[in-house]
Amino acid sequence: MEKNEPRYRDQLGPVLMVVLIVFLNLFSRSLFSPLLVEIEETFQISHSEASRFFLLISIGYAGSLLLSGYVSAAIQHRGAIILSITVIGAGQIIIALTSSLLLIYISLLIIGVGAGLYAPSGVPVITSIVEKKNWGRAISLHEMGPNLGFVTAPLWATLITFFLPWRAVFLLTGSICIAVGFLYMRFFEIGRFPGETPTFTIIGTVFRNPSFWILLSFFLFAAGGAQGVYSLLPTYLITEVGMNKVRANNLVSLSRIPPVFLVMTVGLLYEKFGPVRTIFSLMLLAASSMVFLGIARDGAVPLAVFLQPTCTAMFFPAGLAALSSIGPESSRNIILATLLAFVTLLGMGLAPLFFGYMGDYYSFSLGFLLFGLSGFLIIPLVMKLRV
Repeated sequence: MEKNEPRYRDQLGPVLMVVLIVFLNLFSRSLFSPLLVEIEETFQISHSEASRFFLLISIGYAGSLLLSGYVSAAIQHRGAIILSITVIGAGQIIIALTSSLLLIYISLLIIGVGAGLYAPSGVPVITSIVEKKNWGRAISLHEMGPNLGFVTAPLWATLITFFLPWRAVFLLTGSICIAVGFLYMRFFEIGRFPGETPTFTIIGTVFRNPSFWILLSFFLFAAGGAQGVYSLLPTYLITEVGMNKVRANNLVSLSRIPPVFLVMTVGLLYEKFGPVRTIFSLMLLAASSMVFLGIARDGAVPLAVFLQPTCTAMFFPAGLAALSSIGPESSRNIILATLLAFVTLLGMGLAPLFFGYMGDYYSFSLGFLLFGLSGFLIIPLVMKLRV
């Protein structure tokens, strides 16, 4: 771990490289959402069957997270990040080249494994090169990456499929991921310190901390509201609202632009008002916007589509900053990996499955409404938060 802490401005270059990698990490997994209708038609599968794609990615992601401490301890955080983006790229290319649904399932697991390797290393690398007083701003900048991934994935998918088959989207994306991994390996040295290997002592300490479980409940809701809704939102707009594919994908893409900029304000709010008041306010916004998405009809649907991701995305910088204050610095990657393993399986894996089931047997709208109401049940827990 670097002991000298250079000025924030001096570290923007390395921080932005990490942002690019987390952008591709989320971008590559977000491509299935705008292409889901085409994939359903190619393989003749239902909404609930197609939503299993996200569960498979989540299973790979969670399994990788559980082993990520051993990986980062063996090859350092820098090696884990390079391996992560390379494995994601390989999984994308396999999807592009195969017509076997079974191999696509395997590739989804591979992509999840690659994505999971990054998660416990990215934030520790950033916090290792940025002064603690600037963590809020640096992590907010880091969170621009995933939000840009949400914005650009539908646009990229729509652009490429206008000229080429949907498989070309994955071929090009996989090639870019591998190229970026090479650039990081060749030109950047940040992250040359090992992660801590998981032990029952460390994990037990984490599990005994009530604040961990409180933050976990918030992250579960936010992940389901962000990635879970995003995964099925184009399908909902096309099949339930009645939009055409281009308009639906463009609306979803445009709705992800405000979060890119607004998440940058969260760091300033966190530094001024502290974690409890900031997280309480952001969770209240997230739950309210989710309910609005569930009850919106006709002309109100586009407004709901814009408000919901913006209100939900703003939670993540505050949540990550609060999580970074739990436990010793050396165990930060273990805390992140443990929380994200739960979040991935439940928030990012089962939430799309739930929405897909509701879309097949009831309605997507009812699924969004019920999920939003569940958020209000956990908001009072913020008063017990100690960070």
